[in-house]
Formats: sequence, C-alpha cells, structure tokens
Amino acid sequence: MTALIIGGDYVDALKNEISSHGLGEVEHWPGRKVGEVRRQIPRHTRLVVILCDYINHKLSAKVRENAYSRGLPVVFCRRSVADVREKLLRLRQSGVLDVSGGQWKR
Repeated sequence: MTALIIGGDYVDALKNEISSHGLGEVEHWPGRKVGEVRRQIPRHTRLVVILCDYINHKLSAKVRENAYSRGLPVVFCRRSVADVREKLLRLRQSGVLDVSGGQWKR
C-alpha cells in the first residue's frame, strides 16, 4: 500500500514517519512543475499528504478533488514530522487506519 506526498523537496523524514504507520511505499511529487496538475493519483495509493507550504492552490485543489472522488483520505499539513505524526494519529483514532493489522481499510 502506498502513500503520496505532494510538495516539499526534502521529505525523507516524512517518508519514514508515514512508513512507521503501516504504509510500505511512499511516493513523492515535488509540486513545482506546471504539468503536475495533470497527473493522476496512482491506483495503488491509499493516503494523500499535501504539504501546504510548498504547492500552489491549483495543484492542491486538483489533487484534493481527485482524492475525494476516489474516497482517499487527504491530510493537509506543514513540512514537519510532528505535524504529519499528529495528523496520522488522528486518522488512526478516527478508524481510517485499522491498528490491529497495521493495514489501511481502503
């Protein structure tokens, strides 16, 4: 199962944090190229993390729209491990993440 991080340049610490919450692979789109607005979220993606400080509104809106239409959870945060950790813990508490098996429900 895969998570998609959109925005930011140096996201290795964020990838490690997301992996520690049960997602094996983490893909990253820098969000700086104009053509990224036309990209589609990969089919195997189960979580979208948008780093608000590092992408434009058009890309954010397009990705959010695509993720919501597919029923994917979207996390908006700053490029901070603590912020990502807090948002992922909220997802676990809300039941989006099944803690017992470490697997995402969708």
